[in-house]
Amino acid sequence: MRYVLIASLLNIGCIADLDVFKHNPRHCSVVGVDTCEDIEEVMDKICTKCAEDYPFAERGMPVDRVTKLAFQSDGVENDAYFVKAAEGSALEHVTIIFAHGNYASIEHYLHSMEAIYGSGANLFAFEYPGYGQSSSESAPSETAFFANADAAYALLLSELASRNLQASDVVFFGMSLGALPSVHLAKQHSGATALILESPYPSASLFLEDSSATSIPASFILSGSYDNLEKIPDVTLPTLVMHSEGDDFIRVEHSDRLFEAMNEPKCFWRTTQAKHGVSNGIAVKEGYDRYAQIIGDWIANQTCPE
Repeated sequence: MRYVLIASLLNIGCIADLDVFKHNPRHCSVVGVDTCEDIEEVMDKICTKCAEDYPFAERGMPVDRVTKLAFQSDGVENDAYFVKAAEGSALEHVTIIFAHGNYASIEHYLHSMEAIYGSGANLFAFEYPGYGQSSSESAPSETAFFANADAAYALLLSELASRNLQASDVVFFGMSLGALPSVHLAKQHSGATALILESPYPSASLFLEDSSATSIPASFILSGSYDNLEKIPDVTLPTLVMHSEGDDFIRVEHSDRLFEAMNEPKCFWRTTQAKHGVSNGIAVKEGYDRYAQIIGDWIANQTCPE
């Protein structure tokens, strides 16, 4: 009976659209008219087929600075990308490891990566099992999800060594769902430079209980806690949180709660009007340049915007 109820709940719009940890990628194997061309939102029309390269150049990241990499975790091969910083940038020694949201694959977050890349740092992005050009189309378990983050970080360390860059100059950056692997890694690697979270939530369970229209406890539906709130007190890196009061998908109050549990130094850039990202663009209305400046200033000297 429990499993029938769960199946029914996952077909209810309010839960299916939550994106909490419902597997919701745009795997390259399902690219087609129904999944891309006929979709209304411009950002959702991005639909690179499996054998094709992502259009980095169209989003301000020159092809000659993009290196495609691959790594394996739990028998699944996933893609990753290292985007070399612009020559002469004040942050060209820094590398930001970017973990994207649950909506889709890396290609759907290229506009976010463009804004982050504008900070002047190197950028490393990695894929999740079952997403984008992953060799698997299956949803990852909680264990596999975090093991994948560990494997991606190991790949990054190898890449940094080959480029004479330092692990101490790494910045963990998580957007929405991406806060989970970012906090997970930041907790383990206290010698890094900083942690940046954009529109995160304290835990999947709290988010589900807050956002769904059902009274069924989140623990009844979710197999894992995916709990940032439990882990964040163990993170000692300088942490920047960015969240818009106009986010109607993950409410800004979720970041408030997470922020309270963080160690100093910390900063909350609380913006207005912007939505949650992806189809709505970056999560601020102040523009790409301001977004990049805030990130760069926090990395360089923990300058917190007013």
